Amino acid sequence: MVGAFLSRRRRAVVAAVFSAAIFSLIVFFFRDRNGILDGVEFSASYENSSGGMLKVFLTGDEKYRIFRPIAEFPEEFISSILVQEDRRFFHHNGVNIVSVFRAAFETYVRRSRVIGASTITMQTAKLRYKINSRSVGGKLAQILFSYRMEMRHSKQEILEAYLNLAPCGRNIEGFEAAARYFFGKGMPATSFDEQILLCVLPQNPVKRCPSKDSVPPELSEAMGRLSESVGGSVVVPNLVCAFPDEAIHYSRHLSMISSSRKIVRTTIDSAMQEIVSRQIVRYVNMRRTIGIKNACAVLLDSESMEIRAYCGSANFYDNSIRGQVDGNSSRRSPGSTLKPFIYALALDQGKIHSHTLLKDTPVAFSEYAPDNYGNDFKGPLKAYEALIQSRNVPAVALARSLSNPDLYGFLANSGVYLPHGRDFYGLSIVLGSADVSPLDLCRLYSAFLNDGIARDILGEEPVGERRILSAESAFVVRKMLCRNAAPDGYSEPPFETGFKTGTSIGFKDAWTAGFFGKYVLVVWIGNFDGVGNNAFLGRSAAAPLFFNIALELMERGFVKRFASRAEESGELNVKEIDVCSVSGAIPNGDCPSTEKAYFIPGVSPIEKCKVHRVVSVGGKKVLGEFWTSDLLELFELAGLPRDSPAAEFNDGKPPQILSPLSSTEYILDKKRASIVLNASADSDAGELFWFSGTEFLARSKPNEKVEWRPSSTGKREITVTDSRGRSSSRIISVSSIE
Repeated sequence: MVGAFLSRRRRAVVAAVFSAAIFSLIVFFFRDRNGILDGVEFSASYENSSGGMLKVFLTGDEKYRIFRPIAEFPEEFISSILVQEDRRFFHHNGVNIVSVFRAAFETYVRRSRVIGASTITMQTAKLRYKINSRSVGGKLAQILFSYRMEMRHSKQEILEAYLNLAPCGRNIEGFEAAARYFFGKGMPATSFDEQILLCVLPQNPVKRCPSKDSVPPELSEAMGRLSESVGGSVVVPNLVCAFPDEAIHYSRHLSMISSSRKIVRTTIDSAMQEIVSRQIVRYVNMRRTIGIKNACAVLLDSESMEIRAYCGSANFYDNSIRGQVDGNSSRRSPGSTLKPFIYALALDQGKIHSHTLLKDTPVAFSEYAPDNYGNDFKGPLKAYEALIQSRNVPAVALARSLSNPDLYGFLANSGVYLPHGRDFYGLSIVLGSADVSPLDLCRLYSAFLNDGIARDILGEEPVGERRILSAESAFVVRKMLCRNAAPDGYSEPPFETGFKTGTSIGFKDAWTAGFFGKYVLVVWIGNFDGVGNNAFLGRSAAAPLFFNIALELMERGFVKRFASRAEESGELNVKEIDVCSVSGAIPNGDCPSTEKAYFIPGVSPIEKCKVHRVVSVGGKKVLGEFWTSDLLELFELAGLPRDSPAAEFNDGKPPQILSPLSSTEYILDKKRASIVLNASADSDAGELFWFSGTEFLARSKPNEKVEWRPSSTGKREITVTDSRGRSSSRIISVSSIE
C-alpha cells in the first residue's frame, strides 16, 4: 500500500513538473509579441536638407547604430547578404539542423576546427539577446531563441533586425551605420563594390575591418570570393572611415526637443553651414588679440521658417571657451536689439511715422533715467535716425508711451519666456533687461519679412504662428533698418540689408540681428562664462561678422531680391508722402524742402509743420524757423544752435509741460516735499506763469525748473500760461506719507 502510494505521488510530481515545463515553453514561445528591435537603442542621427549626414551620436552602450527599414535597402544588397550568410534563409524555420550537426561533429567530436552553423535567425537571436554561443549551453539557448523568433515574427522582420544589428567592426553595428562610416553615404546610395565590402564584414569584423589607409588581406579575399558567387568582380572602394561632424549644436538641440530612432532630415544647407562656420572661425582667429574668442550665429529662411545654418560656438571641442555650450539656445541680455519693436509698436499705435521728430535729451522718467552710450545726446532726431543710431532716450520715451501692448506685453504675446512680471523689468526692458536667445531674435525679426506674423521655427515644438505687428509697421521698420549704414570698412551690400546692433550692460554681449533677401541672421559675440570685455560692442564686434557672412552668401548666389506677400499682392496700406525735411511734419506751404517718409493712412499722426513760418520783420516778409524753447536748448546742447527771428506777429504754439508728468501720483514726505515745474515754449513766449486751479504758483522762463510745495493733497490741475496767453494743463495726484 505504502509503495503504491509513493508511486502515485511520484507520478503526480512528474506530471506537475512536466505540465509546468510545457506551460513555461508555451509562455516562452507565445507570450509577449513585441518587435524584435523594441528596446534596442539607436543612434540619434541627423541629415542635412539634401540627405547628407550631419552628425551621428553614440548610444548609451557606446555603439553606433542607425536604423533603416528593410524596404530602403537595395535589393541587390539583400541578395548578396543572403548568399554570404544564409542561402536557405527563406526555407528553414530558424535553424539549419544539418549544418548544426555537421558543425557539432567537426567542433566537438573530431576537434579539427571550429566552424559555424548559424543562420541569419540564429545570428539575430545572438545579437539581440547577447547570447554567448561558444558554449554548449549558449548554443542551445541560441537555437531555442531562434525557434521562438521564427514563431513570433515574419522573415522580413527577422532580416530587418539582422541588417540593423550586424557587427561591422569597431563599435559599429548595422549596415546603415557602416555605410555612413566607411563611405559617407546611406545604404540606398551605395555601389556594388561598397555593398560587397559590407556583406563580408560580419563574419569576421575584427580582422576584416579596414581603415582609411589600410585594407586587410582577409577583407580583399572575402570580397573576391563573394563577388564570384554573385557573378561580378570588385575592387576595394574609396574609404572615408569617419562619421561627419557638422552642425553638432543643432543636432544636439533637436535631440533635446524630440527623440527618434529614425534618421532625422533637418533643414540645414551644408553649403550655407560651411560658410557661416568658416567665417566664425576666421573672424575669431583674427580678433583673438583683442579678446574675442567665441561667437555663435543662426541663419533662418523666413519664408519656410527653416534653419539653414546653426553654429552654437566657435569650436565645439574647445573646452577653453566652453565650446559645447549652445549659444543659439542660451538666453542673454539683448542690448538694443529689441528697439525696432518699440518703433513698430509706436507706428501701430499712431505715435510716430518714419520721420517724426523725437527728442534725444537728458531726461528722467518717474521710474527710470536712461542715457546713451558715451553719455552724449544728439538733440532732435527723426524716428528712423533715432532707431538706426540706437539712441536710448527716444526709445525709452516711446516705450513709456505704449499701451495695449507695451514692450513687455508684446514679448509675452510673441512667445518670449519672461520669468518675471512687468514691474520687475520696468522701462529697463528697452535696453535689454529681459534675456532672449538668438533663436528668439530670429523668430521675432522674421516678422519684419513676414508682414508682422511671427511663425515658429520649423523643427521646434509647438508649430504655430501669431500676428505680433501689422504688415504696415513691419514694412516701415524694415525700411528704416535698411537705412543703417554698413560698419566701417564695408561697402554697401548689393541686396537690401537691414540690421540692428546691441551691446549689453557690462560689455558681456555684442549682437547684430538683421535680414537680407529672405534670410534672417543673428550673430552674437561674447564669453559663455559671462566675463565682459570692452571690445564687445555690437557695431564694432558683431556687425563685421554679420556682414562677412551676409556678403559671402550674396556673392555665392544664395540671396535674391525680396518682397513680402503683402507687398507683392498690393495689400500693404503704406504711402510714401512728402514731409518737411527739417521738422519731419506735413509741409505747410512755407517749408523750403521736403523728403519722402513712410506713412500709414488712418494711423500715423498728421501734423503740419509749425517750424517754418513767413513773418514780418522790419516790414519785410521773412521765412523763419520757430522752434520751441526745449528744442532750441537741445540744438544748443548738440552743438547745432538755431536762431529764431523776432516776430511781429506769431500765433505760435502753447507751452508744453515737461514736469509734472501727466496722470502721475506724487507721494511727498519730509525728504521730498516739492514738485518740479518745467515747460518748453515757443520762441516768442516770454515768461511762463504756473497755476493750480486759480492759485498762482510760480513764474519761470521756458525750460527753467522751479519747485512748488503743495499745501494740500488730492487731485490738482496744473496749468502753465505764456506771456501771449497760450496755455496747457494736466491733472496730477498729490499724496503724503506721515
